[in-house]
Order: sequence, then structure tokens, then C-alpha cells
Amino acid sequence: MGFGLRTQQSSQQYLRERHSEAAVLSRSYLNALSLRHAIPPWPSPGIQELAFPCIILEAKSDSQPLFYAENQAAGGTATCLKMIERLEEVYFNTNGQRFSPLSVLAICSEGPTFAILIAFQGDISDASIAQNIHLVTIWKGDITDHWNLFLLLLLSKRASSWVEERFRPSVVAMLEGLRKVV
Repeated sequence: MGFGLRTQQSSQQYLRERHSEAAVLSRSYLNALSLRHAIPPWPSPGIQELAFPCIILEAKSDSQPLFYAENQAAGGTATCLKMIERLEEVYFNTNGQRFSPLSVLAICSEGPTFAILIAFQGDISDASIAQNIHLVTIWKGDITDHWNLFLLLLLSKRASSWVEERFRPSVVAMLEGLRKVV
């Protein structure tokens, strides 16, 4: 499961609601962007309600190790980062400006044990490294402990704020910047 930017069937519907991101989050614009610049806005063509995912959730039962959820989340975060990286690359080539690199969060669970990980692009300092994607655990805890439950809720709130204050505005600004060339 993932969270990202909600798209709209048409920009006209969104314009009636007076949202500033109307045109750039319409599926017709995102499809045109994908065709013209090979920017994949959604992880799967069949799921066009969600563009540029930024939080991945992976949950496993008590009988499976947390590692399984983390491993599965690694693939999802890599896909999301590649989508964002392509958007950043096309935006830079078109406008000559760079945004600060964006990251993706993964929330994994195995029963009551949760982990929050951050995935980000890193510099390749070793030519033998094939990928420059890093996945780092920033918190892990068992939520049967009240303090760990509080920390999970706090980090979830901060993740939500990060999406609204940093991720969404950056992606929308890049999409708006590319609008004149599509």
C-alpha cells in the first residue's frame, strides 16, 4: 500500500473546486507528461488515482520476520525514487533548476513490531555499486510498549506534515514548471 498525490479524472472537475494543482494533477496531463518525457507518474498504469507515491506501507503477520516486510518495501521505495528522479531530471533539463532531492518513507510491520525507514538517492562513490539508493531504518519498536506507540504516532504525524509541507509542494512545482513544455 502506498500514499502519494491524489489525481483527478479531469482538470475541469478540480478547477471547479478551486485547487491550484488542478491542471498538473489531472490524469490527462500526467498521461501526456508520461508519453512526452517518459516520466512515470504512477507505479502501475491500472492505479491512476495515486501519482508519485511517497510513503509505502508493508505489513506482515506475526509468523513472518520484519525483514520480509522491509525487503518488500525496499522494492517499492526504489520504484518510487526512480519515478521522482526522472521527474527531477526532466525538470532540470527543461528549466535549469534543481530541487532538493526528495526521499520516500517506508512503514513496515510484523505483528506489533514496526519500523520506519527512509529511502533516498545517494552519491555513488564506488563505481562497483550498481544502484545509488539507500534504505535506512530511522526507528523501530514494539507498539505494545506505550512509549513506542507514542513514538510511532509522533513519527506518523511528522511524516504527514512532511508530505504536505515538503513533498507535495516540490512535486507540484516541478509539474507546473513542465506544464509549458507538454
